[in-house]
Amino acid sequence: AQVICKENGANVAIIHNDIENGLVQQMSGPSTVNWIGTHIIPNSDNKTLSCFESDKSRCVYGAYNSTSDPARQDVPWLPIDQIPSTDEFGDPIECVKLIDTSFEGFDPTAVAWLEDPCYDRIDGVICSKSCDN
Repeated sequence: AQVICKENGANVAIIHNDIENGLVQQMSGPSTVNWIGTHIIPNSDNKTLSCFESDKSRCVYGAYNSTSDPARQDVPWLPIDQIPSTDEFGDPIECVKLIDTSFEGFDPTAVAWLEDPCYDRIDGVICSKSCDN
């Protein structure tokens, strides 16, 4: 995802608040899945998690500390009962995608965050670019 954004003079989008999340929800579009710059990384104790952005900064929006942390079930995340730390092949699930959960039409507020293996090929990536360029 970062390579695609860099080729266009941008970076993978980092979301800092509800306003930015609302903007990328609208950009994501109907029936699409797009990468954002958030990563959920297991800590060495294998019980807690850390949230980092693609620029290596700590997350300020959407962060949670463990799969049982109630914050994981809140906006912007897609609420799910079981949050695996690895896929069926044992690969870590550390990247975050936007997924449209609308059933009919397109409702930007139904676009939620979901963890996914970083190697998955999905529809696209949300990039951000400084207005100074």
